[in-house]
Amino acid sequence: MTIMYKLNIYGLLFLLVPFSSSAQEGSISNKFSLHSVSILPVGLFYAEVGDKNDNSISAGPAFAGQANFKYKKNLFGISATVGTEVDIIWSDGVNDWFYEFDLLYGREFKLAKRFYFDVFGGIGMLHKQFDESIRDNGGIGGATYFAVPLQVKLKPLVTGRFAIGFQLQATISGEKPLFTGGLLLQYHRESKF
Repeated sequence: MTIMYKLNIYGLLFLLVPFSSSAQEGSISNKFSLHSVSILPVGLFYAEVGDKNDNSISAGPAFAGQANFKYKKNLFGISATVGTEVDIIWSDGVNDWFYEFDLLYGREFKLAKRFYFDVFGGIGMLHKQFDESIRDNGGIGGATYFAVPLQVKLKPLVTGRFAIGFQLQATISGEKPLFTGGLLLQYHRESKF
């Protein structure tokens, strides 16, 4: 399966999901509807390259976006993440980088009037691309893995619909785990209070 084919499948899934709901605020809806949209505009990732290459460490900025849909008390999410290694001193212009697409299932928990906690788990696809120095030393250039993402969001609400918080994610795959975290901006379709 090619990368473009996988991207088209995820895009079609996102477009075919209904966005309308006729539920009253505060009630549990029996319809599948948009719950929230979030981005991780300022994030970091950390990964060890692992068995397939030279056991080096990779770290740098990461960016993510996620759309969550609800059915009763269940949340279903579609998530995309991208990150690249940053070499400041020894940069040869080619760095390790990755992208990830995930389908998630989770729940939202209310800890206080303005403080929420989301927990997600799911399945996904992780692609890692390694720099030229690793390939020149006999390592692989890139690899795609089946992934199991585990995600936690801490969301203090600024308004009834907007939260600024923190997101942590661990992605378990055939390589060593990949960790991402950072500032979370999340918009909820319905007011929380």
